[in-house]
Amino acid sequence: KVGDVIIAVDGKSVQNTLEYRQKIFQHTDEKKAFKLKVSREGEVKEISFKLKS
Repeated sequence: KVGDVIIAVDGKSVQNTLEYRQKIFQHTDEKKAFKLKVSREGEVKEISFKLKS
């Protein structure tokens, strides 16, 4: 969602956009879902996410 701040990918924290992109890139060849931890409107939520080709 607009305004979400991604704070972790598969349980590994990310500090900036470069770290986020590197972690997401690791999943481009995989078909399984992974988890994003986001801060949304002051609450931390975990979202299951799967890249599509």
